[in-house]
Parts: sequence; structure tokens; C-alpha cells
Amino acid sequence: MSLATGIGGAERSLALLIGELAALGWRASLAGPDGPALRLLESAGGAVTRELRGVPAISTAGPERRYRARSIVAAAGASLDNARAIARSARGQAGVVVSNSFHAHPSVVLGARLAGVPSVLYLRDMVRPGVGQRGLRAIARRAAATIAISRAVQASLPGVPMQVIENAVPLSAEAAHGSWRSPVIGYLGRLDPEKGVEDLIAATPRLPGVVEIHGAPVVSDPGYAARLERMATEVAPGRIRLCGWTDDPERALARFSVLVVPSRREPWGRVAAEAMAVGVPVVAASSGGLPELVEDGVSGLLYPPGDVGSLVERVGRIADDPDLRERLVAGGRARVGPLSPAHQAADVARLLAVVAR
Repeated sequence: MSLATGIGGAERSLALLIGELAALGWRASLAGPDGPALRLLESAGGAVTRELRGVPAISTAGPERRYRARSIVAAAGASLDNARAIARSARGQAGVVVSNSFHAHPSVVLGARLAGVPSVLYLRDMVRPGVGQRGLRAIARRAAATIAISRAVQASLPGVPMQVIENAVPLSAEAAHGSWRSPVIGYLGRLDPEKGVEDLIAATPRLPGVVEIHGAPVVSDPGYAARLERMATEVAPGRIRLCGWTDDPERALARFSVLVVPSRREPWGRVAAEAMAVGVPVVAASSGGLPELVEDGVSGLLYPPGDVGSLVERVGRIADDPDLRERLVAGGRARVGPLSPAHQAADVARLLAVVAR
């Protein structure tokens, strides 16, 4: 498998999958740049190689993508070097090579072809129409199979056959969400424009309690976090805690009375599923794959993306109605209950067995 550098939802999902696949007879050998992600996956039981280079982002995040020629050249060079390294590792040793990262997809498909081994793409991101979509479609058509984590991800790359397999989320033993006596309205995730954090900040003066924002920029420009901090100070001084990145999402979720997922574009919503699993009610924008996970009024509450007034109203309903909170917690846990690591691994293993024949 080939992967990215940092620890996000994709890496946590893969770490869960590795151990379960091992129980089904699949041994994972992991390749990637040295860093937290590779160390996490090594601890999950995968043999690792650190010979791959990091592939730089070739565009800025947000609604308007700007591709830089220098970045494209650098990414192409790193991808070619990585393809050669993947071919050396896979030749005569791997039954199938799986890519877990958008930046790794070109290297994996080319490297696997050089080694004479089939490749599988694990798609975890929605792709906008344009250069990136056309390039990824061409790459995916040369892979043996493609997995999407949601129907929204599947729909973002039309014309490519793929199987939808949702991420695994372990269910906690019991629901233990935060108190509403001193409510904490929480956000957990990247600080990037498409995540809609500005909407939560704008809503704060009309929300009960305090707002905690756990996250850091990943692909946005370096000044984005500073702009959010200035906005928080201007809009709701003393009401918003910018807590930085956390490597322990469960600990952060345990503090929340409700989780807000204000994304303008969300492939699936792992953090929403993790909140459901530990008994935290969810208010989410109805974008991307979130409506597949959050059934409005049953496993959480949905609101139109970017509608700050509706966000405030949904959180207020949960704050004012203990019975609603209990129903949403129960519905959320029922929704993620079937998303066990064993179930996901069985689906993935069946696909790999077909591809590796």
C-alpha cells in the first residue's frame, strides 16, 4: 500500500483496516515518506519501507484551484521516482498494490504496471470537474479496481466503475456525550476553506456555551489559520477556543456536547461517524457524503451548507430538547453500529482476492 504523510481520517481508517485484513490472511507492506502516518500504520501491524518521497500539492485548496507549473513539475518528478520504488518493492513480492492517497495514485498505478502487479485505488476524496478529474479518471481506468468511501465520491468521478465501501468506525461500549450544563460546541478536522469553519465562527454569538475548534491547516495557504483567529476574536471574543491539531480525536470528542460539521464539501464525514460512535449528537451541513451518513432527525440534524442561521437553529433544538438529544444519540449509534472494522475488511478482502487472481 502507498500512502500520504500526515495523520487524518484516511490514515486512521487504514490503520483499522490493516489489522483486520491480517486476520483474514492479508499481509500489508506499507510504503510512504517517513512521518507520523507511516509510524501509526507501522504500529498497526504493517511492515514498512520509507523510501518514497513526499509529493507536493499542485494546487491551492478552496473553491478555486490554481495549478502552479513549478509544483506540477516537482510532483511529476516525485511521482516518477516513487513509481520506480514501488515497482522494485512489488516485483515478485506483492499480489496487489493499493493506493490510499490522491497524491499516490499515479505512482501506484505506474509502479504496479512496471512490476506486472494489479493495482487498486482507494478513493477518499471528491474530485472537482477539470484537470484533476480528467487526470484521475485516466489513472483509475488503468487500475484493476477502484474503491470509493461514499456514493458522493463515486459520483465525483463519472465513467469509472467502482465499489462503495464505507469506512469502519468502532462503536464505543456506551454513549457518554458531554454535558449541556456547560455546553461545548465542537469542531474537529482540517482548517481549510472547504470545511466551512467560518460558518461556525459566525454562528458563535448565537450559540449556547463555548465553541472549541480542534484542527490545523493541511492544504490551505499559511495565512488561513491566522484569518480564522482574527475572525474569532472580532466575532465572539472569549467564546471560541482554537485548540490546534489533536492526535487523540476521541479525547476531544468526549468534551463536546454536540459536534458541528460545517463542511461545504465532504467526501463522507469520518469525524461525524466517530462522534456518533461515542454518543455525541451531530449537526452537519448537507454536503457531499454527509447525508449518506447523517439521516436528518434520526442520526443527527442536517442544514443547508453555508446557512449560518440554520446551523444556529439546529444546535438550539438539540440544546433545548433532551428527548431529541437522546433520540439522535441512539440513532447515531445505530447508524454506525454495522460499520465494524471486521465488516469493512471482509468487503475489501473479497475485492482484493478477485483482483489478485
